Amino acid sequence: MANAQIKMGESIAVMIVFFIILMFGLTFYFNVQKTLILREKAKLNSLKALQVAQKASYMPEFQCSVKGVKYSDCFDINKVQAFYKKVNSSTDYLGYDYELGTSIVRLYEVYPGNATFTVYEYYVNQTKVGDVKSSRIPVLLYNYSSQLFSLGIMQIDYMEVIK
Repeated sequence: MANAQIKMGESIAVMIVFFIILMFGLTFYFNVQKTLILREKAKLNSLKALQVAQKASYMPEFQCSVKGVKYSDCFDINKVQAFYKKVNSSTDYLGYDYELGTSIVRLYEVYPGNATFTVYEYYVNQTKVGDVKSSRIPVLLYNYSSQLFSLGIMQIDYMEVIK
């Protein structure tokens, strides 16, 4: 009887050690997977920021044209200011929240001046904002009033919304 109890105790001890090793292995595996998922999520947010930048660059609402010639990556400052006033006065963002998402799009004049123009900003106050990714793209800024071009940078801050 004592011999059977010793063998049963050994079997139970081996099973306990096995399950402890299994728990350490699973914990390690899940931590590695969590790290990989967070890296992929950061990549996707960076890609979304670039996607918003591309959409904003080619929207006809902002494009500048001189004598019928359209310039790529060019923003008409007067159109941008009118757009910002119109969209921010609306409660539903006129559907641009679908195209540009939860982001802030700003234009910074680099040369010859140093003005800043906000193209679009959409905040979600009811939800939490997670990771913020930024993209910067060089652009041309055109002032129709003065008929002058200037160099600028478009900065997009894309915010991940946590529901």
